[in-house]
Amino acid sequence: MSAVLEIRNARRTFAERKALQDVSIDVASGEILALLGPNGAGKTTLIRAAAGRLRLEAGTVRVCGRDPASERTARRELGLVPQSIALYPNLTAGENLDVFGRLMGLRGKALRQAIDSGLTRAGLTDRRSELLSTLSGGMQRRLNIVVGALHQPKLLILDEPTVGVDLAARENIHALLHDLCDTGIGILLCTHDFDQAASMADRVAFMAEGRVLIEGGVKELIHGVFGDAKELVVTLDAPAKQSAELKLRDFDLLPARDKRLWSGPLKGGFADLPEIERQLEKSGLHAAELRLRDPGLGGVFLQITGDLSA
Repeated sequence: MSAVLEIRNARRTFAERKALQDVSIDVASGEILALLGPNGAGKTTLIRAAAGRLRLEAGTVRVCGRDPASERTARRELGLVPQSIALYPNLTAGENLDVFGRLMGLRGKALRQAIDSGLTRAGLTDRRSELLSTLSGGMQRRLNIVVGALHQPKLLILDEPTVGVDLAARENIHALLHDLCDTGIGILLCTHDFDQAASMADRVAFMAEGRVLIEGGVKELIHGVFGDAKELVVTLDAPAKQSAELKLRDFDLLPARDKRLWSGPLKGGFADLPEIERQLEKSGLHAAELRLRDPGLGGVFLQITGDLSA
């Protein structure tokens, strides 16, 4: 697959903060790359650079081989869908598509076809004449996405596309994004949702402190950290004190921010849980819950960063 986005050795500093430190990523035609990481990891800076909204101090950004910061033809090949709904609340769904289509240079038959196609993709054909303000949050987000893709870009950049929507609406958005990928659009998806990234992305890139720590396919990354082990999750009834943390770390467990939740790989099975609980209680720790689960991206992130703060 050809790359629609290529970022190489990107560097950007704000005052004393190194927002990007030699970041390199690719997005291929027809694939979804999810960016995961805590607040301040550099994700927003990276997508601004990818959209041509921010110039780098060093490194390069290429959209379809051209620099979006300086070449208009490169910017025509990308669509941007921000976290906040960027539509006109006092216009109908169809009118919003018409306005944005015209802003993108579409006219006549091409514009009419793009509007009809967008409404169909968003599942809003029967809501064409309804004001945006009367549509549900999920409907508005789907409309926002098809607006970003109305001009058939090669690259679509999305920032938290499912924030604030329920499970059913999220599944509809996932289906919409996969439909767009099937047309050959490459998608760069910025999200805090590990489950969303695991279910949608072809590849994920974990960022922290302005760097890409690890990048690859979902199954590949999970197996690389956990192998054939399950993930042990220990939920304490109170944050662990420093003196008791050593016992948890003896089991290769790492904490979330409040130190109530600890997790890590366990090569054994359910038969090992009673002995683990006994050892924890001996150290003065009371486990409100012990469970084994198939490992996911949240566990991978915790193991490589030591802090599940995304």
